[in-house]
Amino acid sequence: MSFPNYSSQRGEAKTSPETLFTGKGIGIAFLDTGISPVADFISPLNRIVAFRDFVNGKKEPYDDNGHGTHVT
Repeated sequence: MSFPNYSSQRGEAKTSPETLFTGKGIGIAFLDTGISPVADFISPLNRIVAFRDFVNGKKEPYDDNGHGTHVT
């Protein structure tokens, strides 16, 4: 699959009116140390859609390192 090149000679991206990328239907996953359910992520709407602990097998979101929450 090839995509048209809309960059300028200065490296700036140009937009094309006939190419509308909305992101609808696209999911993003972060594989990191975890995510703490802090207010930024759960209020007013919980934005943590899924959580899987591959190391300790915990079921509820947590981050015992802090790096994953920072990245997310």
